[in-house]
Amino acid sequence: MAYPRQYFPLTIDDYLLGLSDLTGELMRFAISAISRRGGRAKANEVCAFVRACKADFERMTPYVRDLSKKQAVTAQSLQKIEDAAYAIAVRGSEYALPQQMLDDIVALSVSRIGVAEPRHNRDADNDDSPL
Repeated sequence: MAYPRQYFPLTIDDYLLGLSDLTGELMRFAISAISRRGGRAKANEVCAFVRACKADFERMTPYVRDLSKKQAVTAQSLQKIEDAAYAIAVRGSEYALPQQMLDDIVALSVSRIGVAEPRHNRDADNDDSPL
């Protein structure tokens, strides 16, 4: 059954671009939740969802104007979630830390993510071309 446009006034392109914007909000949610009890599991779920969204949107990029720009932002959001989750996994496996201490370390790490320097591209560092 086709619905009249009055019930869904957005174009499909605008709808997809809006969904793509949601990944940035999900990144903020994951980063803020990660330091709370049970938040690491929630952050991993969000990470998997954002990764799936990125993969699904990638197929539509040639057909939706400006989606490639949104995909770049989605990739950055995904990288931030993965970096935070990785840092926590490494810290948790390196030391036999009590849960409360790990939560304190996580909170400190999360507070630094917002001001961290961007990671260097390894391929760019190995580039032998002259400046």
